Amino acid sequence: MRYYLILLSFLLLGFSGRAQNTKGEITLSGGAGYGFISSIFKLANNVKASGPFNGHLEFCLADNASLGAAYSHQTFSYEDEWTRDTLKLQVNVNATRVNYGLRGLYHFPGGNTKSTFYGGVRLGFTVWNYSFDANLQEGQYEKNVPFRLNFPSAQLLVGYRYFFLPFVGLNAEIGVGNAPYFVHAGLTFRFNSSQP
Repeated sequence: MRYYLILLSFLLLGFSGRAQNTKGEITLSGGAGYGFISSIFKLANNVKASGPFNGHLEFCLADNASLGAAYSHQTFSYEDEWTRDTLKLQVNVNATRVNYGLRGLYHFPGGNTKSTFYGGVRLGFTVWNYSFDANLQEGQYEKNVPFRLNFPSAQLLVGYRYFFLPFVGLNAEIGVGNAPYFVHAGLTFRFNSSQP
């Protein structure tokens, strides 16, 4: 229920004022997010997670319509140690999730040059890299097993940007799908803009 309230808040904020995105405008955004995978891994003991850290580069192809590239990076690690009699086992598992995608956005029209409300879709693929190390001290057994998994990803998203300077603003997004985050916040830089 709270996710619907957050989404409704974005809608109300968005319709209270929107920047007119014009053809040729370029935006570069960066920030951090929170995703479903992060919340699952953080439930386990001895698991550390960072990110996802996100970057977006978008080009306004027409007034109010943009297309861009997206990148996200996230890491997880797990370390533990078990001892039984004279046997000692140390385990270290590392995982990295990188997502590459294309974003198509529609910026809802309005007369305010300081804020914009948008919705769109992100399509891409996610690359998971894993490595597993085990050290068995009795017998000095060591094993390093790296492997990789790739998955397609899709996300529907809504977002809001507020420009406190003509070329620098804050952004926030909510997304639904199997992309790396469902909440994102960060900074946006606007280039080649006709906005004052």
